[in-house]
Amino acid sequence: MSSSKRRRAAARDVGARHPNGRAVDRVASNSALRASGSYTDTAGLDRACRIARALGFDGKQCIHPAQLATVNAAFSPSAGEVTRANAIVDAYERTVATGQGAATHEGRMIDAANLRMARTILERHRSIGAR
Repeated sequence: MSSSKRRRAAARDVGARHPNGRAVDRVASNSALRASGSYTDTAGLDRACRIARALGFDGKQCIHPAQLATVNAAFSPSAGEVTRANAIVDAYERTVATGQGAATHEGRMIDAANLRMARTILERHRSIGAR
């Protein structure tokens, strides 16, 4: 099982038991941005951000500019996630450009959900990097 699959499985397990996990499911089902509250100490904020990300939140509300670096670091896609997302989008676009019927990456088919998630990761990476 890949690390991202293990992380998603762990998040589902935590989310099923955590009250905020149920809230994330409800918000996500309506395609709304999932953000949780704020903290005043950096260590507590970092921990809260990592838990929130594992539960499926997209971000955290900041009440002070000093919190932005911590929040952006926690919710930024890793270098590996960005590399993989770029590879998926590139493979898909090459397939479309050549008129082939099905796109693959590392021997696996790229479906609409894979492509949407890859583009979301890249957009989040660009958005956070631009700030």
